[in-house]
Amino acid sequence: MNLKLRKYAMIPVVLFALAGLSRFGNFKLIRQSLKHRNNAMDGLVGKWELETSHNLDAVLRSLGVDSIHRSIAATLTTYMDITKVNEEEYEIESITGPVEKNRRMISGVEFEEDAPIGGRMFGYWKVMQNNRMEGLIYFKRVRKKMMLERFLDGGKLIEVMKVGNQSCRRIFRRRNTLYEVSSTAS
Repeated sequence: MNLKLRKYAMIPVVLFALAGLSRFGNFKLIRQSLKHRNNAMDGLVGKWELETSHNLDAVLRSLGVDSIHRSIAATLTTYMDITKVNEEEYEIESITGPVEKNRRMISGVEFEEDAPIGGRMFGYWKVMQNNRMEGLIYFKRVRKKMMLERFLDGGKLIEVMKVGNQSCRRIFRRRNTLYEVSSTAS
């Protein structure tokens, strides 16, 4: 079995796979009904590893990330663990290089936290039906919005990030454990 080594960098990593969301100026999200959310995201629950990423550099450039950080971000693998806490709450752990992020996500509830690109970010997540989640993030420092969507397609978790007219598609494969070493790496 070939071992795939995770690459580490001692700088802030700019991958938004699990970015959180909150309020934008006067915009306030009204919490959606909980009735249709039961089990709506259960297919996304599990352990995931980034397999491929398309156009990440353009999205990061749109957010004002410098070329050094963009090139480092392109070399790092993201690992995610999505766990159902209860009928309306999920916990998402992500590891990208040296950066670990743990977040509790409640559909339709705004939040605010430090952004991986510096400054603060605001927004929300919304659990949709058919194993789909959508989010909107506002990066206060650069005054830009990012739409984020996660869904299943052929057993893979697909993540689409959109900033302005740029979009990135990231594809994750299931893993047995969060820290499992890939047997397909060279």
